[in-house]
Amino acid sequence: MRYITYISIAILTFVLGFSLSSILRSAASENVEMQSVAEVRNDDLHRLFEAAHMAKDEDLRDDVLGRLQCVGEDGSLKRHLFNGDDVTLCSEFEPADLSRRDFTSLDFRAVPVLPPNPYYEIIKTHSDWSRKNMAFVHSVADPKAARLYLKNRLERE
Repeated sequence: MRYITYISIAILTFVLGFSLSSILRSAASENVEMQSVAEVRNDDLHRLFEAAHMAKDEDLRDDVLGRLQCVGEDGSLKRHLFNGDDVTLCSEFEPADLSRRDFTSLDFRAVPVLPPNPYYEIIKTHSDWSRKNMAFVHSVADPKAARLYLKNRLERE
């Protein structure tokens, strides 16, 4: 009789545990928030901004920050920032190529840097983003890790 009681308690415990586990899993999956495309893009830009500053490489930082100021409407980072004597432009050409071009012609696909620009929003919200994403901040705290992250990320463009 005791043997049957122990088996009954074990089966009951298993069924209750399984049921509770299923209920908790379904409740957790309903509460998961999916990020919108804009949120994912914004998160990516913040990661680039953070890594650029942690890399301790001025040229790389300037390149990344220039690209962030020239983000395309599709979120691409193919354009570079060019500061001329009296003009600031975003162009798909490298800055060295731009310096040899005639700014009176429109064949070099350069566009002026105008607000609204995601870069300014990144600057305003980056402190809050950093506090919420400390795991990433720590992952690029080492300059080598930051440079590696930027290299891998920018190769995808």
